[in-house]
Amino acid sequence: MFFFILSGIPTGLLSCGSDRSDSRDPSGDDANRSDEHADKPTLDPTGAVEPTATEAKSLCEGREPTHCHELGRAYHKGDGVPEDLTRAAQLYRESCDGGYTLGCYDLGKLYKDGKGVDRDLTRASMIFEKVCDTGEMMGCNNLGTLYRDGEGVNQDMARATQLFDQACTQDNKRGCHNMAEMWDLQSTFNERGQGPNPGLTCEYWQCACAMFTAYDRACDLGYEKSCKFVQGKIEFNLGHCFEPW
Repeated sequence: MFFFILSGIPTGLLSCGSDRSDSRDPSGDDANRSDEHADKPTLDPTGAVEPTATEAKSLCEGREPTHCHELGRAYHKGDGVPEDLTRAAQLYRESCDGGYTLGCYDLGKLYKDGKGVDRDLTRASMIFEKVCDTGEMMGCNNLGTLYRDGEGVNQDMARATQLFDQACTQDNKRGCHNMAEMWDLQSTFNERGQGPNPGLTCEYWQCACAMFTAYDRACDLGYEKSCKFVQGKIEFNLGHCFEPW
């Protein structure tokens, strides 16, 4: 695991790429899944079998928030019941109101995408912040994208960087990928003698090394999009991370 420091040279790059493999196969569990569901949080850390839609409905009627969430997922995906995003949003809200973090997460996604509810990026940002505060890193990553893009919140690149860094440090693959893109953006601007993100201070070659390391980490975690970038840059000499080109 590597760690980024938001000002100065990232200390995690002291071992930049030292144990990476160029023969990595990106066709892991994520390869054949849609982007929407490629990085879903773990639904049940106990490993218990998920209930059927009928079972979840019965349990949700007893106001069990985890099963309201499961029933919402069934309506969201059309799994055992007709697809109904409006009903899914209602059930996610019940689950969230009951204190179930993943119900909040999926509700935030619907508000962000405008599916089953009117698109409301401000509400999505509030929900993702609540989810992030519980330690669910997909909430932190999604909140970071809103700060990066200025959607539902005032654009704040330093805050976005902090959130991506937090998610990546906890092995969230999308957080690592987004962190890499922030380093990429900063390195491009640094070539012009400026930078959009005061939270990232580095010379061009330092930014480039940090970018590559973050992409590499995202690939190690199974994010195919990052693997394609890494495989296209095999000629990059990681041994020169701390030597100006």
